[in-house]
Amino acid sequence: MQPNTPSSSGDPSQSSPEVGRSLRILLAEDSPFNQKIVSSLLRRWGHEVTCTDNGVEAVDAAAGLRYDIILMDIEMPQMDGCEATKRIRQREQSSELHVPIIAMTAHTASEDLDRFIQCGMNVCVAKPIHPPELQQAIDRVLAPEAVSAGESPQPEPSGSAVDWHAALEGVQGDTKLLKELIEIFFDELPELLQKIKGSLGERDAAELRLAAHRLKGCLRYFGETSATKRALELELRGRDSRWDGADALFAELQADVDRMLPELRQFGA
Repeated sequence: MQPNTPSSSGDPSQSSPEVGRSLRILLAEDSPFNQKIVSSLLRRWGHEVTCTDNGVEAVDAAAGLRYDIILMDIEMPQMDGCEATKRIRQREQSSELHVPIIAMTAHTASEDLDRFIQCGMNVCVAKPIHPPELQQAIDRVLAPEAVSAGESPQPEPSGSAVDWHAALEGVQGDTKLLKELIEIFFDELPELLQKIKGSLGERDAAELRLAAHRLKGCLRYFGETSATKRALELELRGRDSRWDGADALFAELQADVDRMLPELRQFGA
């Protein structure tokens, strides 16, 4: 797939207050769910966004057009974010360019963050992406002294299978965007669950890690729920090729997701 043409659908009055200008941003992210939420936030702030689905496309896009910032996912097919960053930095050695690269990752252990910085990234933001943290990362690479304000929390219904506080905070209270994300989640969910189930049946550790990682990334936008935690556990079992209790864990994950679906459908209606 070729990179999407840059577009600017955001209202300039909603641009990031610390940056104060429209930026040309390259977003490298393989998950349609994450791509939608991050690109929507950036466009709302008045920035132009080009989306690519993997590291190979990101390297090609960075060579063809000058960007103010690159947002780079770590886990991507064909070429991961670290390798893509290294190739971009190698190409920059023959020029005076140095485009700030912000890592987007669920891997937040200190050794992981050190590795991302060593491969040429400037700043890391944790997934799920929260608007204030993303703004701070952009401000940091463009204007290090800038500090952005936090968002006002939204009330969270009690006894819910979905953390609506986290979900609304993640989209800055934009219920229309949240409904669009729920639609994308429903589109992706059957395939991801099937991939996890298939990887368990075939004892394919690499596929289990990738599919569970991607599902976990989607679920985290609905809070650190039991479904999110079980998806993480399956990802770790795939990483370590550890199959003890994995099938039962998947059944529990499916039950958790089933409890979430009625609430998500009701909100998205």
